[in-house]
Amino acid sequence: MNIFLIDDDPDVALIVREMLSDIRGNQFELDVFESLEEGWNAIEEEAPDLLLLDLGLPDDHGVEKVKRFRDAYPSLPIIILTSSAEEELAGMALKNGAQDYLVKGKIDGRGLWRAIEFSVQRQSIREELQKSERRIQEIQRLESLGILAGGIAHDFNNILTAILGNASLARQELPVDSQVQDYLSSIENSALRAADVCRQMLDYSGKGRFEIQTLNLTRVVEDTGRLLAISIHKKVELHFRLVSHLPLISGDALQIRQAILNLTANASESIAGEGFIKISTGLVDFHEIDFKSLFTPLSLKEGRYVYLEVADNGAGIDPKNFSRIFEPFFSSKFAGRGLGLPVVLGISRGHHGGVTVKSSLGNGTSFRLYFPITNQVVEGELPLDLASSPSVFTGRALVIDDEVTIRKVAVKILESIGFRVDQAQDGIEALELLQKNSDYQFVLLDMTMPRMDGIEVLYEIRKLYPKIKVLFTSGFSERDLSRRFHEVSPDGFIPKPFRVELLIEKVKEILSPNKS
Repeated sequence: MNIFLIDDDPDVALIVREMLSDIRGNQFELDVFESLEEGWNAIEEEAPDLLLLDLGLPDDHGVEKVKRFRDAYPSLPIIILTSSAEEELAGMALKNGAQDYLVKGKIDGRGLWRAIEFSVQRQSIREELQKSERRIQEIQRLESLGILAGGIAHDFNNILTAILGNASLARQELPVDSQVQDYLSSIENSALRAADVCRQMLDYSGKGRFEIQTLNLTRVVEDTGRLLAISIHKKVELHFRLVSHLPLISGDALQIRQAILNLTANASESIAGEGFIKISTGLVDFHEIDFKSLFTPLSLKEGRYVYLEVADNGAGIDPKNFSRIFEPFFSSKFAGRGLGLPVVLGISRGHHGGVTVKSSLGNGTSFRLYFPITNQVVEGELPLDLASSPSVFTGRALVIDDEVTIRKVAVKILESIGFRVDQAQDGIEALELLQKNSDYQFVLLDMTMPRMDGIEVLYEIRKLYPKIKVLFTSGFSERDLSRRFHEVSPDGFIPKPFRVELLIEKVKEILSPNKS
């Protein structure tokens, strides 16, 4: 251990040197400096493992120098040397960042050794705490960004629903050979591309659309293999190390494939020239997870986890960018959109899992996604076939949404297939309409509304008018909303933004005679 002593008293330097030499297993190297300036210059050239600092130096008397050293060299353990008359100053020095202090004339070898050992350990603990605090702050920032991204995506989905719906309705009103059809088609395609960006923002927030099945993670990777091979640079080799008989997980195969593709594309872009990407699966226990490199530690519970790992030997992540890699729209690439990795994080959170990241600049990066195993033993449950139903309806329908543009679009669509349609801007107004006319066949119900939200309205409809079919709609995912359904649930769900054809298809589905 290399120790610097800054003290203008040669007797103190002699005593400290003798004490250090008497300590068993002595591996200390002591350098002595008689002024603050001399010691400071030496530390700038090569920082020691520990600093012994006299408070009463000829060129600086006081505790301010402790803070100066702490700010410049935050990982340097500092022990203050002081006279008995300066013990109050020594206490102030501890508040300014010193680890311990010793009183001159009362120092012995054992006390010096304990102070050195304690100071080094205390500094190590302080650094670990600071790392943990920074990690928690990063997690909280990412969570906040996720909430923000989800809220923005939800609001934009409402706007896009109006754009998409009106464009589709306008196309139906025009002749097929009208030149305006091309313009409307372009509007529809642009709205769908914007909706895709919103979907990715919802994926990042953990509120994306999930179709849950019981899955074998290795099989999902194998099914994605061909797509992976054509999505990477030709000079990059793809290696698989997959465990065949893994416990099943509850997950969305499309979302997990998206995460694999994003990670693989990211790895490929980090490799200049020839290189490799290794994709692995396996099984670990909760206690085997490296929590120091985990970006979502608060989401994991005790148990066993199946993991997916994507590792490369590319450029690695610049340390200055490491804490920002999961921020939406942050990208170190010139042409990057900055949604690939944030979507991976959101998909992981949506599956109640976690992500660890390890990287070495110039040597590559490894991402590992953890998925909790499920007790279900049936793999790949398939959706039921939909029964055919008439394309024209009769009767009354009610549209409940606080967005006037969405109400107008939905009313026009439902009227076009035969319904007589009423509309309400919130739950209170809707229940008033239902009390006056209880013969509604069908209700299109928005989730997020003022005064009374969709869940509360659904509960009242189920209690008072159980025969009315209810189609829920929201900019958030069905899975995210399903957690709020307890005693009641809707007959169907349609995500915003939706096209005319999809709404009509959903109405047919829930009003089918075979729909129980």
